[in-house]
This record gives sequence, structure tokens and C-alpha cells, in this order.
Amino acid sequence: MKISKLLPIFMLLFLAISCTRVKTINKKEHSFNSYPERLIFLQIPGLSEEHLAYLRYKKPLFRHQTWSESFTCFGKMWRHNLHELRPSVEDSLVSQITGHYGSNKTCDLYAEVPLWSVLEKFNYQSAVVERNRSQGVERALKCNDKFYDESTVFVSSVGTGKLSQEYFHVEREKEYLKNKIYLDESCSKAKCFSKSSSVFFHVWNSLVERPKKLLVFKDYSLINAINSNNSAAFFEYLEELSKLIADINGTIVSRNPNTTLVVSSTSPQRIKWPRSSKTWKGINLAKSTTGEELMAPIWATGAMAENFCGVYSEVDVFNRLFWRPQKTRLPLLDALDF
Repeated sequence: MKISKLLPIFMLLFLAISCTRVKTINKKEHSFNSYPERLIFLQIPGLSEEHLAYLRYKKPLFRHQTWSESFTCFGKMWRHNLHELRPSVEDSLVSQITGHYGSNKTCDLYAEVPLWSVLEKFNYQSAVVERNRSQGVERALKCNDKFYDESTVFVSSVGTGKLSQEYFHVEREKEYLKNKIYLDESCSKAKCFSKSSSVFFHVWNSLVERPKKLLVFKDYSLINAINSNNSAAFFEYLEELSKLIADINGTIVSRNPNTTLVVSSTSPQRIKWPRSSKTWKGINLAKSTTGEELMAPIWATGAMAENFCGVYSEVDVFNRLFWRPQKTRLPLLDALDF
């Protein structure tokens, strides 16, 4: 049989094989270059990937997988900026959502366009939550009173009375307006009685105006526990974070393929774990924490998660939320100069 007659057969076989090839990453099926319609960005300062050892080793035989093992991609971020090897926590978190290093002038970072302002052009409805600290919102507004103009801000922290006269409660539904700040009614002078997971889902479920959504959730609970040497609060929050991420994956990501979940850290605190995991519950964080790491972890799952594998700078997180191979780029991205 002549080669010319066999050629169509070979072509059909090649097409059949190509069509049945399954694209995977981290041993899971994955659709590459998908554009997310729902973007969830959890920022957990202080978190190190080794903290998850507590979740991994707390049960016999070490068969309990952590939430991080279900994610598509894991990366490490260089924390330095143009002036410091270890920037402040707030500077790092803002750099991740603006894509800029800033300068040695305090307010320069807040002159940049944040993530929610960019996504407003794509018709996203956005919310920002600051949990167990309010200085970030206060500093942003002092530097640039328009910084949160394209989002709704929720602050769940003590000592926030001067920020706003508007309030929210996790057990009461309410319509929230853009360019407004809402304070958590459950927060007294000493503590907030709402849980991080309750605040997250209350805010997420309030985003009903548009099908495209962004939620940036900054939670300082973990780093607060480490800094105050509160091991009970530290372990409690690791459990709470694990449940929150499991619930997000189960009720949002798994039901909506075009959802991206990113979990990032900054200023991760290295802990020297005792040899026996049985003694970890009583660990003295002040004596066992050996300082900040120079690189911070980041995890991603869902649409576009492939962009977050590897090693890169914290400021590159912003660009990775938009980056596409040239052949699959959207015209609007080029128009916005991304």
C-alpha cells in the first residue's frame, strides 16, 4: 500500500489520540487558560506550609491529608521589595494586589490601581474583608481615600469605631453598597465573636449584583496568635482555616468550574517543631518560632491555577491573575496593558 493512501489513516489516528488526551496538573484533570468568573483571594499573613504539619500529623498513621494537598499548584514568593528584604506585612499584602513594590514613601503603594479596580472594567462585583486588624484599611484611606472606591469593605476587628457608622452582622441579611465600609457588630472592645468562616460566607453570599465576583479576604488571626504566644489560638485557627477552605472548595469551587481560589501568605513564621507530635499542643510559640522566612507560600486551585506554580516575587501575583499565553489572550487585556 502506498504511503499516500496510508497518510489519511495516520492523520485520523493522530486526531483521535489528540482528542482523547486528558490534560492534567498535580495528577488532576485541569482545564488550562480558563478565565475565572469567581475569584477568591485569601491572604493569611504568618502562614508557613510547615504549619500544616499539625493538621497532617495530629491523627494516628498520618493519613489525614491537609487542604493544601488538594490544591492544583503550589508556589513560593520572594518577599523583598526595592528597599527591604523583609517588608512590613501590610506592604507585602498590598503589593500582591497592586503588582507594585512601592517606594520608601509610605503612601506610594496606595497610589497604584488595586485588583478590584481593574476587575471593575470586566464587570466584577468586589468586596474586601479585613479580619482581626483594621490598620490596613485605615492606612489605605489616609493615603488614598479612593483606594476602595470600586469595592465594598468589611472590617471584622476590635477598635474600629472611627472607621464607619455602618455595620454588618453575619446572622442578618442586608444589602451592601459599593464604596462603603461596614463594621462587624459582633466585635466588642476585647474580641470579635463571629468566626472567620461566618464572615467569609456572609460577605460572599451578599455579592448578588453581578455573576462575576471578587472577594479579597485578609485575616490576621494566625500571625496575631503567634505574636502573642497564644498556642491555643494558633492551633484553633489552623483548624478553622482548614474547615473554611474545605467549605469553599465544596460549596463554591467544585460547583463552579470557572472559580479560582488563591491562598497566599507573607511574613511566614518558622516554627521548630518538637520531635514528637504528641507534645505539639503545648508548644511555646515564643521559644519555638525562629523568625520570618524570606520566601512566602502561595497555593491556587481552579481556573487559571497553573499561573501560580513556581517561584516568583510577591508583586508578580497581581500579573499572574491576568497572564495568558499570547495565542489565548483576550483583547481587553491588551487594551489594559497587561
